[in-house]
Amino acid sequence: MFRQACVTLLIATTTLTAEDQNLNPGNQTAPERSGAAMSTQVYRYYKHLRRGTMEDVAIVLLPEEASHSISTPISIASVRLDLESPEGLSISSLRYPKGHKKKFPLRNEPIPITTGGLASPIRFRVHAAANLEFGVKVVRATVSYQLVDSFGRTFPRQTVVEIPVEIVGRGAGVSLDRWPFDHLSKKKDLFLTIALMPIILPALLVCSLISRDCRGS
Repeated sequence: MFRQACVTLLIATTTLTAEDQNLNPGNQTAPERSGAAMSTQVYRYYKHLRRGTMEDVAIVLLPEEASHSISTPISIASVRLDLESPEGLSISSLRYPKGHKKKFPLRNEPIPITTGGLASPIRFRVHAAANLEFGVKVVRATVSYQLVDSFGRTFPRQTVVEIPVEIVGRGAGVSLDRWPFDHLSKKKDLFLTIALMPIILPALLVCSLISRDCRGS
């Protein structure tokens, strides 16, 4: 028994119409024959998942080398995520990267795109039921998307990713897996603090002097 969850990436709710397809001049390059694609990388917060608990999972689209049939740089649009989880595993908290609208020479209107990579993960949360049997369960993720070249031509793609989740007891010890996203935010906060130090330190010194003068008077 599988549960299915189907969502459309918020950055790309625009679907291609027949008029959009005509923006690919003469359909010179059949999308299924063009060589560019995105590889996928899966990140999990834990190496094992305890029964009755949850963890964050992320899927990242990474650009591969484009063929001569697609002009670079490559953007991503119209992303769709379909999830199938076995009985006892449920999906929630779907979170998507923020996209931005971009103009292309062959498009009358700008379209919402993203570039993929660690800065643009597709994230969701996996919950394990309290009575779920031990062992490896597989979440099946189908990622559909369109590549957009520098002219605005689109090339549909689809990739299937199987995410194994090993279920262990509630009291079992689990270790963190390679999860870079929280670390990235911490680094950002650290860099921001360092950048503001020339402002923070003089302000603290002034406050200290004022406080000492007030006590002395």
